[in-house]
Amino acid sequence: MKLMKKPIKKSVKKVVKKITKKPVKKAANSSDLLKKIKKVFAERITPMLAADGGGVKIIGLKGKILTVQLTGACGSCPYGLMTLAYGIQANIDDVFPKEKIVVQLAD
Repeated sequence: MKLMKKPIKKSVKKVVKKITKKPVKKAANSSDLLKKIKKVFAERITPMLAADGGGVKIIGLKGKILTVQLTGACGSCPYGLMTLAYGIQANIDDVFPKEKIVVQLAD
């Protein structure tokens, strides 16, 4: 499993670098967006992860890049990237379809 995780993580980092190459102007409403994101985490994402003994911590929002850290059982699970893509990113895309927010894992 470790062999699969590294190439996926590298490709995700390449995509994030391409997206963030251009300087991002800080939106005046970024704190409002972060509040809304935190509400989605509290209502949808955190309970889903807690059911399996895991959790997630929001590290920060920079432009359209949301950095999170998986905690508990999710932090050491080999399926962490699947949780990120199909659990967290999918919920964010569902609630904020026009925002185009990219969720990434903290190092």
